Amino acid sequence: MDIHKKVEIQRVTGKTEKGAPCRICRLIRVYLLFAIPTLALFWLGVDFGVGDIDAQDLVVKVVLLVLFFSILRRIYLDFFRSGR
Repeated sequence: MDIHKKVEIQRVTGKTEKGAPCRICRLIRVYLLFAIPTLALFWLGVDFGVGDIDAQDLVVKVVLLVLFFSILRRIYLDFFRSGR
């Protein structure tokens, strides 16, 4: 269906389709979902009872690991799976 015709039909009927949020918005929400509680735990100084492991160092390593795997996944999806 032509996009202009679709908009006209929606305008006449008064119904609009609820679109899914964009990918960037979802990504930002996920990062905030994990970043805010992590920062709050550091700010409050919560001790997890593990004396040998530095909590900040552990979080940095996990974040770098997730970043590394997300870059590898993006490379795979863009170059190898797309058939280029």
